[in-house]
Formats: sequence, structure tokens, C-alpha cells
Amino acid sequence: MLRQSKKLKVLKSLQSLQNIGPATAEKLFSIGIKTPEQMKHST
Repeated sequence: MLRQSKKLKVLKSLQSLQNIGPATAEKLFSIGIKTPEQMKHST
């Protein structure tokens, strides 16, 4: 249960990025991107 709530928090934080919706956030999570900062520095 704790793991699920942590995942939800991570997904919400990823969705805070511009143009990132629930489906994209799930895909990012599945490839190991856990923070908006990781996404910003992945280019």
C-alpha cells in the first residue's frame, strides 16, 4: 500500500510538467524517470 501511494506521488509530480498527462507519466515512470528534474536533464 505504501509503495502505491509513493507511485501516485511520483506520477503527480511528473504530471506537473507541461504537456505531461497521466499516460505519459506512467510511461516515464516505467522507464525509471521519477522526478521532474530527471526529465528536464534527460536531453
